[in-house]
Amino acid sequence: RHPMAVSTVDELTSGRFEPVLRDREVSGDVRRIVFTTGKVYYDVKTARDQAKINVPLIRIEQFYPFPQSMIADVIASYPDAIDVVWLQEEPRNMGAWPFLHERLAAMLNENQTLRYVGRPIAAAPATGSHHRHEEQQRELVNAAIR
Repeated sequence: RHPMAVSTVDELTSGRFEPVLRDREVSGDVRRIVFTTGKVYYDVKTARDQAKINVPLIRIEQFYPFPQSMIADVIASYPDAIDVVWLQEEPRNMGAWPFLHERLAAMLNENQTLRYVGRPIAAAPATGSHHRHEEQQRELVNAAIR
């Protein structure tokens, strides 16, 4: 339902499913790569574009089978990146992080670090307060790109 979540007619008729979506808007010197999935991508993209920060946002659209070679290609395409971030809006013990963190960490070189950005461990997937949810969303989006 997000207005930015659209496909062209050509993508629908001639395209194909892509397990990993690269960021074609960022080039040059990159010190941080942000991997994410789902609707939080649109929030972080909006914040990144408004702040004019040179951070690629890579969407993982398929977790299994794990697209290891595609992700390795993305990481290799940014040889100066030292900070690799996994961004999710779910709590740390939910969402993709429990599945992805060991797989992503194993793909990094000795100069790179993997960082989790998202909500802390929680028993429930939501705060129960719309105001608190929006506040946390802003915080995690800013933590991912700054």
